[in-house]
Amino acid sequence: MKAKIRIATKEYCFVEYDYEGTPEGALELHNDLYRQFKAENEGLPHLEWNRVLDGYLATNTMDSQDYEKLSPAQQFVVQELKKAFKR
Repeated sequence: MKAKIRIATKEYCFVEYDYEGTPEGALELHNDLYRQFKAENEGLPHLEWNRVLDGYLATNTMDSQDYEKLSPAQQFVVQELKKAFKR
């Protein structure tokens, strides 16, 4: 089986791979590549994340633009801290 695997990297951008092998292998390759590109291109970089998190811990507020840039994992941390502050 031949397949083309496309992975979105940014809006209107993608990387394309040609694959030859089994359907299961194509799916496995797709999922591995997807996780790699998603991890690289999502959320705030470490130093900026530290700055935003430290600011949130000091003031209990966060700019909505900063929040939108966070990865789901980073947003989860902020939401858990928000719950902790309310308790």
